[in-house]
Amino acid sequence: MPTELDALKMRVRAKVVQSGLSLADAGIRAGKSKTWLSSWLRSSSTVEPGAVALANLAAALNCGIAELYGEPTSPTSTNYVSGPMQSVARLMEISNAQTRQAIQILNRQSASTVLDAWLSTNGQIDNRFDHLWDYFDILEPGQDDGPPRVTHMGRSSLAANALESTEITKFQSFLNNLEKDDRDEVNGSLSTVLNGSRGTVTNPRRTVHLDGTTSKTVDFVRLHLPGTIRDGSSTEKRVVINIAHYF
Repeated sequence: MPTELDALKMRVRAKVVQSGLSLADAGIRAGKSKTWLSSWLRSSSTVEPGAVALANLAAALNCGIAELYGEPTSPTSTNYVSGPMQSVARLMEISNAQTRQAIQILNRQSASTVLDAWLSTNGQIDNRFDHLWDYFDILEPGQDDGPPRVTHMGRSSLAANALESTEITKFQSFLNNLEKDDRDEVNGSLSTVLNGSRGTVTNPRRTVHLDGTTSKTVDFVRLHLPGTIRDGSSTEKRVVINIAHYF
């Protein structure tokens, strides 16, 4: 007799087929490696993915977590799917200690203030963000599997703190030198945010090399939000707001 986990895997497979994505693409858009989803679906393990992974997988498949568990969707849960903040809002509902801790960390004043501005402008990065630039970065997914691009680095952002530098070139160099799985994870999250107009919350771990002999491991909570910004020619460009804090 199929277990609840077996049923969950069957529904995930069905949603992947319905989405038109490959297992590799779905895994990457969920912020994981391209082999993560197929490995989990084939695994005999009785352990479910974490709440954050499931929330981001649901976002990548354009559905709610309730649908993955076979629960009926209500008008409220449908709003999570159609709204730009549905994956973040859904994470706030998940009864998971680690996720609750992540959300608590993102409730720090700097992150909350950026979130308030993002909500009030519907993601348009304009003069209402003028006093907030120090607290977030702006990223774009890499082209042709290349490294993510950073176009703004907040002077008080986690990247500046971890790299012990406010030079944008050092942040870009760090992204350029990410291991492939880490690079795919970042690009996957950025693409999910831009393609689905939804926020994602993850808590990655990275090793930061400060010089030839010094390195440190950083655990952090990361919030990606879709945004638009006008460049020098007044053309509107879609970008991702990156907010992060130590976990």
